[in-house]
Amino acid sequence: GSMPIVSDAQNYYEQATRLVQKFPGDVEYFWPPGVPYLLAMFYAILGNSILVSRLVMICISALNVMLVVKLSEQVLPERRFAHWAGWLAAFYPPDIFISGQTYTHTLALLCILGTTYFLFLGIKTHQWRYFAFTGLALGWGSLTRPSMLSVGVILFVVWLFIFIRNRIRKTGDTVPS
Repeated sequence: GSMPIVSDAQNYYEQATRLVQKFPGDVEYFWPPGVPYLLAMFYAILGNSILVSRLVMICISALNVMLVVKLSEQVLPERRFAHWAGWLAAFYPPDIFISGQTYTHTLALLCILGTTYFLFLGIKTHQWRYFAFTGLALGWGSLTRPSMLSVGVILFVVWLFIFIRNRIRKTGDTVPS
């Protein structure tokens, strides 16, 4: 609790503080705005403090563990394996050692897990709302770490493969493995 917000995390904290005072501000963003936007929303409701920052980041870490379990349940053959994956995620060293710091990796992980999980649900249930959540998670992830835009290319390839496979199934031809 006595460790201050440090390094890049301090810059994200300060950017979020400026966003609450004046949105979108008149200074260019040197850092991607995903974390500061999220923090600014909570600062607007709960007040600007390091405690709020820490609680937000710790809650995101907890959500990451939950999403690891939920995603693992979708792809692993037994539920106990998903629980083991959750335990591994709970003891992920960066989340333990810099817990509460406002670095981007915690939010970026949440976004990539959310993107993958909602994509699985959308494909499985054919409900468009899950595809919308996939897009929101990928969009926020891209605001957090712009390199996540490359995931959109992968998602398009996955969608194209599934689309072609479903068209082949509808016509009665054999489906490539």
